[in-house]
Amino acid sequence: MLNSEKLENLSSRNEMVDLVSNFLRELNESEIEPAVRLIIGIPLTRTDSRTLDVSFVTIMKSMKKHTNASDDHILQVFNKFGDIGTSIRTLLDEAQR
Repeated sequence: MLNSEKLENLSSRNEMVDLVSNFLRELNESEIEPAVRLIIGIPLTRTDSRTLDVSFVTIMKSMKKHTNASDDHILQVFNKFGDIGTSIRTLLDEAQR
């Protein structure tokens, strides 16, 4: 499993390459391309006309289910950071404590 927080906090390009390459080696061949797309933030190919269309409400429901956080707390965290990715990471980190 790739620890994206660890990857984000690395400053050495060589360490980043090692972490990602070790992760990719663990995958089946059919999993590599989708994994790389997610790592670089482009989950669908440019020629794919589909969209993910995940609403904020869907994300909130998922966070409530997986963290037991209240709607108010989820909104408070989102308003603090203004970024859904950072908010999700914060909520998941809180839930693990």
